[in-house]
Amino acid sequence: MFTRIKRKGYWVSIIVAAVVLLLPIGTAFAASSPIVISYNAEVDSLTATLNGNITATGNGTNDERGFVWGYYSFSNPGNVAPAISGYDYNWTEAGSFNTGAFDYLATLETALSSYYFRACAHNDLGWAYSDELNFFIGEADKVYLEFRPDLDETRIRGNVGIPSDAQIGIYNGYSLPIWNSNDEELYFLMCVPDRWDGESHILIHVITALANANESGNSYQLEVTWEHETPNEDFVPVTNNQAYVTRTIYSNTQYESYMDWAIVLYNADVGDDVEPDDQLTFRFRRIAAGGQLKDLDGELIILSTHVLFARGDLLGDPDSIVTITTFPGLIDDLIADETLIGGIDMIFLGMLAFAGIMSFLAFRTAFFGLKLIAGMSWFMFFIYIQGNPPTGVAEGSGTHTALMVISIGMGLMIVLAGLGRGIEQTKDRTGAFSVKSEGFHLKLPGFMKDQEVATRQRRQQNVEEYREQFHRALHPSRKRK
Repeated sequence: MFTRIKRKGYWVSIIVAAVVLLLPIGTAFAASSPIVISYNAEVDSLTATLNGNITATGNGTNDERGFVWGYYSFSNPGNVAPAISGYDYNWTEAGSFNTGAFDYLATLETALSSYYFRACAHNDLGWAYSDELNFFIGEADKVYLEFRPDLDETRIRGNVGIPSDAQIGIYNGYSLPIWNSNDEELYFLMCVPDRWDGESHILIHVITALANANESGNSYQLEVTWEHETPNEDFVPVTNNQAYVTRTIYSNTQYESYMDWAIVLYNADVGDDVEPDDQLTFRFRRIAAGGQLKDLDGELIILSTHVLFARGDLLGDPDSIVTITTFPGLIDDLIADETLIGGIDMIFLGMLAFAGIMSFLAFRTAFFGLKLIAGMSWFMFFIYIQGNPPTGVAEGSGTHTALMVISIGMGLMIVLAGLGRGIEQTKDRTGAFSVKSEGFHLKLPGFMKDQEVATRQRRQQNVEEYREQFHRALHPSRKRK
């Protein structure tokens, strides 16, 4: 309520009223920090594409955005510059940025390491960071095979369902409290594949989830115990090797999921390296985090476990495989670097393709000239490969001999088929062309026969049979001349 005592006071009251009425609107449009999220990184050898997205600018546009990353996990840095966020590395770019995705190709220095990263953005009120994500870098220029090892359920059945099942939606796993001699552990077994290169460390990654909410600031630690033995050569070892995984949680979300990595050193046992076809066994335990770390209030759920081996076969070359997205692209690259065929083999392929096409056409037509061309193309192919076997085929080898036998056999078969037809075109009384076969006959599959010729032959045969039957009906006692 305002009381106008004087005209001047009247205008003062109007101004005061406007300020009071507009104050909530000004509050509603008050500046706030930007909101930024991060997505999984795309890893390629010793580089990773970090992905972020500004979902809300907070106040107009943002003047900086970027990423922080490093070897260690940290809580949200808050309103501080990336350079003092605690992470080992950072990158930012200045400009005028609205909402939208952005990325950065980070060059990484250390293989076989976990990296942690956050996206960040800046406006007039300061810096804001996304949730932390992590990724793992394998050995440089390696392509990995991924397997899921067999879970040994014998111990679980023998311990009357310990560790217990845990179900989250349609996902199933095992719930692990801290191990204290009560058999809360998981055992896995697998055979080392022959395609492993035999000289790269073996990777294990385990996917976990938190049973409880409000675990921010708490930690968990996994003990991965492993050993190997070579059947028919070794005794089953009673010793073992350990690897440890520790993670601190910076989220209060229930069922938050993580991927943790451990490394199996293939040469950890001096003089007894892991070899293809070895039996590799693992044991997972959750142990006390120790030190100043506070353990989870709830249990840890193990959703799945995977083992990765670097490939040692043809597909283990990332230069020709990882960058190829289609089968034609693979063939093109292999031809270009002469891995699949050499330059001279282009003649081999051209002659083979020509002979194949001509053979297909020859079997579908009655024209003898085309059959002769097809047969001669196989003879020319035979002459060429006698002194020019394709790449990878030794001259005089069984494969080389088989190629020559096949080529000369195809040529002879097609020429004899043409001669056997003895195609002769004559005019019958109806004025239509009839086709008769004389001389040598080569039995061919139905799909290789000329369909038009075969139809005319069947019609001619049917006409002759009808005439013979009609003559017999009129003159039962007389033979047709």
